[in-house]
Amino acid sequence: MLREIPSELMIPPRLVLDRDSFEQVVDRLERGQNCGRVEMPGRNVMNIEWTGPSASTGKEQISLAIRVTAGQLVAEAVYRLVTRILASRGIDHLLLKGPHLGAIAYAETWQRHYGDLDVLVKPGDFHNALSALVDGGLALSAKPAGRDATIAAYYNRGLLAPQGWLVELHRAFSGYDLFRIDYDALFARAVPFRFGQTEARGLALEDLLLHLVVHAAKSHFRSIAPKHVQDVALLAAHQPVSWALFLTRAEEAGLLYSLLDTTVGGGKNSRRGDS
Repeated sequence: MLREIPSELMIPPRLVLDRDSFEQVVDRLERGQNCGRVEMPGRNVMNIEWTGPSASTGKEQISLAIRVTAGQLVAEAVYRLVTRILASRGIDHLLLKGPHLGAIAYAETWQRHYGDLDVLVKPGDFHNALSALVDGGLALSAKPAGRDATIAAYYNRGLLAPQGWLVELHRAFSGYDLFRIDYDALFARAVPFRFGQTEARGLALEDLLLHLVVHAAKSHFRSIAPKHVQDVALLAAHQPVSWALFLTRAEEAGLLYSLLDTTVGGGKNSRRGDS
């Protein structure tokens, strides 16, 4: 299951974990040990800190933590590739949702699982960024036949990285300009965080919370999952949110009613199940 991985797990720009090295990591994780330094002759050294459940924890939770951690190693590799490609074209970007939330809202990063990477660029950079990623080896996901106008107006496009991980390139928080977002100001307020061993930039705290509201509201809460409600709760509990500033941002974006729906109705809708 976990060991069904590609023959090489690429960790750009200079590091490769081959199958044997990956097996060392997995074996140590399964024993609840710190992986420490994984030595690879002739290559750099990668430090992997294991902060998951101890061996005394139930096997199901340990198994989940190992699977999520392994997936996040691949995601970090893909993100380094994306960062390098976009930087080569001088395109600024922000990393959204899962990795940022795992780094600042959850006790351990493996507790916030995700299945893709959401990368935001400014609307005017979108087509250049899309072209750069395709030129850099990512493959565009298929689009519905006869829906070119819809796709052209949509707020993101999916791409598949060579490592098999999905990247969603965003030009906006939602489709059809439903909310009033000043993206230049948004990027100017961006903050640094660490995605594993990799430096990244994400939304400022109040903007991050606002994006979580948008993520729920844009589908009228049809696709909200328990983890999305938990994101809001943990972010508010563990970070010093300026509620006055947050309400100002929400009002500027036209999100005050959606904010009410998120806090009052979101919990009930979240019972529809995780996805």
